[in-house]
Amino acid sequence: MAHLVTESLSLPQQIHLTTSLFSRPYFFQSHCQSFDAHLAVIDSEAKNNFIKGLIEEKPTIDYVWIGVKTRTSNPSSHASFSNFDKENPIDGCAVMDHAGVWSIRSCEQLRPFVCQMVVI
Repeated sequence: MAHLVTESLSLPQQIHLTTSLFSRPYFFQSHCQSFDAHLAVIDSEAKNNFIKGLIEEKPTIDYVWIGVKTRTSNPSSHASFSNFDKENPIDGCAVMDHAGVWSIRSCEQLRPFVCQMVVI
């Protein structure tokens, strides 16, 4: 089951919270690409809060995969917005919790995820 919501920040975007559980970036990226989207890149506090609100609506979800590259996977990539847990290791895949805080978890864990699609 998926949750599709229209978000309007700087550009109209559709944010898609998928409650199906996936592991490994290939699988959740492939699912997002199946409807011309990509794993949600959280580049502002407003978008972070919006997705946090979606997670809060689903009490059975503890973390969701988000589209953030870690320093070890792409050292030249610097996000303009970051909300990582300060005491977290840097190798793995990024997740967001109910508080809107990001952390890194093993990419092997089964979790729901958030896709985004820019609507033009």
